[in-house]
Amino acid sequence: MPQALLIGTDGEGELREVAAEGVRQLVGGWLEEIGLGDTVGFCDDDAKRKGVPVNLGATMYARALGWRSGGPLRGPVLFVGRGEDGELVDLGTDALLVWQTLTADDEPG
Repeated sequence: MPQALLIGTDGEGELREVAAEGVRQLVGGWLEEIGLGDTVGFCDDDAKRKGVPVNLGATMYARALGWRSGGPLRGPVLFVGRGEDGELVDLGTDALLVWQTLTADDEPG
């Protein structure tokens, strides 16, 4: 199973292994696909109508990966790698580094 990044509405990200058939359960509804080159994001297609909270962390991450369309993402969002044939694969190292950079603690230790 590929390793993916699940970002909750609290902005916290969690790495987890995910099967393709389990994606819908993780995001809580019908899938909306967010195409980001060799990374793909999945969120609930009906989240706005349901009143699901905005997910600023996932929105910032998707934009850092090049996403430019639409308003803010809502609800939990799952990001995973996409292979050459469209299959789900481990989230790439570059995509993980972007998340780590966005969430790095800027305060001196």
